[in-house]
Amino acid sequence: MNNRFPQCQQGAAMVMFMLMLPVLVGLMFLTVDSGRFLRLKAQVADATEVASLAVSALPLGPGGWNEEEEKARRETLARNYMAILVPDLGGNPGADRLNVTIRYEKSDDSDSLINSYIQYTLNITTKHDAIFPAKPEASFGFTNPVTFVSQSKSRKYNGVPVDLVLVADFSDSMNSKWYWKDSNGKKKSQKKFTILKDVVKNTVEKIESYSQDGDMKSTISLVPFNAYTNKETPRCATLQAVIEWEEKKSNGEFKPKVPWSGQKWGNRSNDHKFYVNVQATLDRIFETKGCLENKKPKYYERNFYTIEFPEKYGDIITKIKEMEADHHTASYEGIIRGSQIAYRGKTPRRLIVVLSDGNDRGPSHGTDDYGYNPVRFHAKRLEANPNYCDKIRSELNASDIQVQSKIAVIGFDYDVDKNPYLKKCAGDDNVYEATDPASLNAILDGLIDEEIGHLYRQ
Repeated sequence: MNNRFPQCQQGAAMVMFMLMLPVLVGLMFLTVDSGRFLRLKAQVADATEVASLAVSALPLGPGGWNEEEEKARRETLARNYMAILVPDLGGNPGADRLNVTIRYEKSDDSDSLINSYIQYTLNITTKHDAIFPAKPEASFGFTNPVTFVSQSKSRKYNGVPVDLVLVADFSDSMNSKWYWKDSNGKKKSQKKFTILKDVVKNTVEKIESYSQDGDMKSTISLVPFNAYTNKETPRCATLQAVIEWEEKKSNGEFKPKVPWSGQKWGNRSNDHKFYVNVQATLDRIFETKGCLENKKPKYYERNFYTIEFPEKYGDIITKIKEMEADHHTASYEGIIRGSQIAYRGKTPRRLIVVLSDGNDRGPSHGTDDYGYNPVRFHAKRLEANPNYCDKIRSELNASDIQVQSKIAVIGFDYDVDKNPYLKKCAGDDNVYEATDPASLNAILDGLIDEEIGHLYRQ
C-alpha cells in the first residue's frame, strides 16, 4: 500500500490549481479595479476642491446677484471643471454620471464690510464603471456603477472697495531710460516716464474692472510730485511742509521769523533764512495747502497736477498723456498730499502707493538749522522725521467704518535700501523693488488684490 501512495497523489497539484484559478483571477481583477477606484476617488476629491474655488471666484453676472441664475451658472462651471479634471467621466457626462449641487450661505457679520463673505458648499456625486464588474455567477468584483461622493467648501470674502492713491515720481530722472533683461537674457530699455504712464493706465483699468458690482466703488487718485505737488485749478504749485522764514533787512539784520508761503525766494547770497516747522507740519498734515504766492515758482509748476477722485476712471488716463516730468524729488510732499486724499475717502481700505525711481534729492544750501532756499532745504528736515507716516496711518485707521490703511513703496531702477527714510515711512514689509516693468505691474496688482479681497477653502 505504501508503494502505491505516491501514485495516488499524481495530478493533485493540477487539481488544486484549477480549483484556485478562478479565485486568483478574481483577485487579480479586484486588484486592478481597486487600484483604479482609489486613484479615481482621489482625483474626484482634488477636482472638487479646484471646482469649489472656481465657483467662489466666478464674478457676478451682468444682472447682479440673482440666486437661481448664479446657482445655475456656478453649477455649470463646476460640471465643466469636473469633466475636464476627471477624464473617466467623459467629455460631457450626463446627470446619471455626474451630479452637482451648490448650497450657499452668507456670513452673519453683515455689519462688517471687511469680514463679510459668501460660503459655497459644493457637493459632487460621480458614478464609474468597473473594468471587471461583478457578475451574478461570481462573487468577486465591484457592482456597477461605483459611486463617489465628495464635498468642498469655499468662501469668497466680499470684494472690499479701496481708495487707491498713486503717489508718482514726476522728477527729471524719470526722463532717463530703464535698462533690464527679459526672460531670454536680451537687453531691453524704455523711458521710465513712459513706463510709469503705462503702469498708471493698467492700474486704472484694473480698479475700474473691480468696481462693476456693488454700491460702493473703488476709487483711484493720482498725485504726481517732484519737489512740489501741483493743483489743477487754479494751476499752481503747493508745498506741504510748513515753512517759516527770516527776511534780511538792508542793514544786514534779520526780521522776526514769520510763516512763508512763497512771498520771496532765497538764493545763495544768504539774504533770507528758511526753517521747517516740523511740528506744525505734523499738526496740519491733513490740511489742504494753498497756492504759493510768488509768480517765480512757474519754473517749478510743471505740466502735471493732482487728480483727486475723478468722475470717470478714464479721466486719469486721458490727462496723464499730456503731463511732463522735471525738477528734483521730494517724496514726502507726495505722501502728505496723498494722505489728504485718502483721508477724504469713503471705503474701508485706504492704500497709498509711492512709485519712485530714486532718492529724495536736490541741492541743499544751508546749515542743519536753516537753509537759503525754502525747497532745497526742507527735504533734509522732514526726511529726518518720518514719524509723519505713523500719524497718517493712525488718523486714517481712527475712522468709524473700520478703516485699514497702508503705505507701500515700489522702487524701480534703484536700490530701495539706499533710501532709509522711505523704508521707515512704509515699514520693511511694505517696501518692494521692481526689476523690470512686468514686475512693477505685478507688485502693484498684488497690493491691490490683497486689499480688495481673497478666497478661502475649507
